[in-house]
Amino acid sequence: MKISTKKLLLAGILAGSLISYPNITFAADEDEEDISDVEISEDEEDIDTDIDEEESETTTTATETTTTPVSSSTTSTGDELDNKLAYNTIEVGENEVEFNGVRVKQGVGQGEYTFTADSSSGNGNVAWNKITINGGRFNLIINGGSYTGSLIGNEFILNGGRLSLNVNNELSFGGSVRDNVLKINGGDFANSYLTLPNVTATNNTVEISGSPNLSNVYLYGGILGDVDNASGNTLNVNAVGITARNIYDFDNLNFNLPSSTKNGDTALTLTEGSTDISNRTVNAVVAGGTGLTTGDKITLLANGNGLDTSGVSMNSRFAEGVTLTYDTELTPTSNGIELTLGAARVEEQTRALNQGAVVSSGEISNATSQIMDSLKVEDFDPTDEESKANSNLMMISNAWGIFADMNGGKLKTKTGNGSYVKSKSRGMNLGLARVLSDPDSAPFVIAPVIDYGKTNYDSYLADGTHGHGNSKYFLGGLLVRKMNKNGFYWEGSFRGGKADTSFSSNDFFRGSRRSSVGFDDSTPAFAGHVRVGQLKRLNKNNLMHVYGIYSHSHINSMNTTISTGENYNFDSVDNGTFKLGYRLTTRTSPISNIYTGLAFQYQFNGATAATYRGYTTPKAEIKGATGILELGWQIRPQKSHPWALDINFTGQIGLQKGIYASAGVKKAF
Repeated sequence: MKISTKKLLLAGILAGSLISYPNITFAADEDEEDISDVEISEDEEDIDTDIDEEESETTTTATETTTTPVSSSTTSTGDELDNKLAYNTIEVGENEVEFNGVRVKQGVGQGEYTFTADSSSGNGNVAWNKITINGGRFNLIINGGSYTGSLIGNEFILNGGRLSLNVNNELSFGGSVRDNVLKINGGDFANSYLTLPNVTATNNTVEISGSPNLSNVYLYGGILGDVDNASGNTLNVNAVGITARNIYDFDNLNFNLPSSTKNGDTALTLTEGSTDISNRTVNAVVAGGTGLTTGDKITLLANGNGLDTSGVSMNSRFAEGVTLTYDTELTPTSNGIELTLGAARVEEQTRALNQGAVVSSGEISNATSQIMDSLKVEDFDPTDEESKANSNLMMISNAWGIFADMNGGKLKTKTGNGSYVKSKSRGMNLGLARVLSDPDSAPFVIAPVIDYGKTNYDSYLADGTHGHGNSKYFLGGLLVRKMNKNGFYWEGSFRGGKADTSFSSNDFFRGSRRSSVGFDDSTPAFAGHVRVGQLKRLNKNNLMHVYGIYSHSHINSMNTTISTGENYNFDSVDNGTFKLGYRLTTRTSPISNIYTGLAFQYQFNGATAATYRGYTTPKAEIKGATGILELGWQIRPQKSHPWALDINFTGQIGLQKGIYASAGVKKAF
């Protein structure tokens, strides 16, 4: 008889996971397929080894697989890797259970999992497990009479189904309960114990979201029950309209109200017995996008049977998302804690949200300069007879030339009020150029072009707030230039397309608590310029170029919802830049030039802000002067080699500080 080796191994893995965990019980349907049933195949090779030996080896393999830790942390108090009650990942569904990656399907509605801690567990801690219940049932049973371990670092997530945490003979249970998280998003939560007098409970978190039914539930900071020694435990209520029997052993009560919260709502109502929250801390915030306004009232906690609020510490600043902060009046009474909204003000940190749009406008403006440099005016010098005689590129009438340029650099840009942006950018442009008139007369140049750029940036405010993101643009358009035989010229361009801006930060605050915020959206963008200049040949090998440029970029307004819920309307950004420059080009050989240049640049707008519910955020702006120094080297086109190469380095100091480098090529065809 031949047995499928792969199927025997699979059966051994599943069976081994059961053998290795005697305190874990699957409530499987009797009609389900027996996983130890092995298919017989005539095509597999014979197995001459002893079946018992093979099963033994397979069980070992399964044990090694299923004890892979979900956390790298270990302690010397019983939660080592060989502890069967530690470092497990369990997901329970309506008709299946997945244990450390091994999925077992059961009869419909029969998904149930029991995790038992008692003396057979070797007094190991129930530690660093992640248990997610989406359906079915999960039961954690601690036999206090024979178990002295602790409950440490576990995460219980209840999305549906039923979660039951039970302690038997609780008076003999002497462990600790610390650093656990219980998230209740739905389903049915049950606890069947009253007090645990020998247990300490520290730094546990219970979090309620959505609309679970907790009307028959006690909520404990000790997770397992009411304890004598509790500290640092937190209750997060992320909903309104929640009802529970009572709460115990929480030092911190945080009400993170949803955007649907309205005037007169109650977040948490308690129905059984009086509640003691004396000397506790109460905080409250609301998600962005709410309709609340000055004068509205919200009850955070209510208990008609009595509420001891003596010595309660309450944060008097109520945050709406990361944008608004209300001066509030928190009124503790014998039956509840009521919050009344006062005047609202915009947080200074929201200035950082505008910096990304300013970065985009600046980079589009820089791209305009790169396109102009790709088609250097010096390449079209109508006063240079030698260039006209030898050129096989742009000076040939009625011929197209292709040009491309890649560039990148690092800049630090001031954005007002002590804030600044550090950026790393890269971009490219690609186009065609053609001279539409006789090169012996005043040439007219036309050049369709497309350009793309991406910038990664880090933004900083004066208060230390740090954000980061990227800006991208893709534009297409046309450049035209008219040259005169005396060296005077004018030119202009217009391009249109799209700009994308993203931003994220973990440094924002909602009330007294740190929060993350971000967004990513796009909007139409446009850019153009006009330039006039004069070329003057100083001698055979030196050409002087003086010019003045006005360039303008425009990014449309953008309506987007940031991650904390506020719907922002970002203003459009108009970036106007004037530049006055001088460049000297020196011929070093029949085919090469070097050039140096100095320029003064002034940006006189480029400011943007955003509005939210009629409130305006502090603006970010680019405004001020920059000095520019450039150095470059060219290989000029000749009849014998139509390719041209241009390498450029540009340094800036002032409003913008940093360096750019670019490399471009041109060729006629």
